[in-house]
Amino acid sequence: MSGIKKPRAGDGNPDTGKGTVSAVQSTPERVPRQGCIADLLSAGEENAVPLSHLVMLTGWDDRVIRRQIERERRQGIPILSKRGYYLPADDWERAAFVASMRGRAREILQTAKAVEREGRG
Repeated sequence: MSGIKKPRAGDGNPDTGKGTVSAVQSTPERVPRQGCIADLLSAGEENAVPLSHLVMLTGWDDRVIRRQIERERRQGIPILSKRGYYLPADDWERAAFVASMRGRAREILQTAKAVEREGRG
């Protein structure tokens, strides 16, 4: 026995064939050629799709979906999140998301600085 396990449906591997997102690549680290996460989303916070629903639609592990969303965001696809994932309906939603992300970044930096200071004592 080689010790390599065959992937199961829903194990986070997008090429297992489960769900509506079609992927041909052999690892979840690669961006699917067809059916990116943004294709499963609608505009407006009121249409937000919970992560659990994206897991059901794709058959991918939630961590794989989060990584894919981050990839798409860095490619310029404005996937927003608040009680689920959605595309911006207007500039206000986009600006509110950006402000929230910047606030989170400031909090993380403050925490890192506090831990760093304590380590010097």
